[in-house]
Amino acid sequence: PISLHKLGGWLGDLSSRLIIASIIGSAAVAAYGIAAIFGMIVIMVQDAFNKAFVPFLFEKLDNIDNLNRIKLVRLTYLYNLFILIFGISVGFVGYYAVELLFGDAYSSSKDYIMWLTVAYAFNGMYKTHVNYIFYSKKTYLLLYITLSTGVINVILSYILVSTYGPIGAAQSLLFVFISTYILAWYVGNRVISMPWFSKNIFIN
Repeated sequence: PISLHKLGGWLGDLSSRLIIASIIGSAAVAAYGIAAIFGMIVIMVQDAFNKAFVPFLFEKLDNIDNLNRIKLVRLTYLYNLFILIFGISVGFVGYYAVELLFGDAYSSSKDYIMWLTVAYAFNGMYKTHVNYIFYSKKTYLLLYITLSTGVINVILSYILVSTYGPIGAAQSLLFVFISTYILAWYVGNRVISMPWFSKNIFIN
């Protein structure tokens, strides 16, 4: 299941570049790749958090009670807010810094940066919820999430790139990562119920 999960992730990301190359050309892929560098900044931050969060999460789930449930939900909401703001901030910086860092030849990259940095922010939010599925050892459920959204990305990316150019790939990726995040949240809550909508989250 994990191997197929990785394949679904590839369909949800790298396939976009192949579609851009096949429809528009390698020059457009280079510009898209420059924009993706700013997305990598968001990936580095969310990966670092996730590696630190997983042992903490699993420890709390081993001794789960109402108080730990509230703490985990509160921390997840705060992190999700942080990574979304961080992604938007990197997008703004990238928009104005890309020409300074990489030259005028890649000025078109600024059109894709915000879409990608916000997309990878949602990818980071997805990871906080998918960990519940890993903990439950029901990794086969990931296939329904990543493969379905990966196939959707290939189809949607092809349509949007054909219509709007390379920015369509970035828009498709954002849509897919938002969808993946929502699905992971739903499925994760099905395997381990958490008080995501409790009124006590930020009171106690």
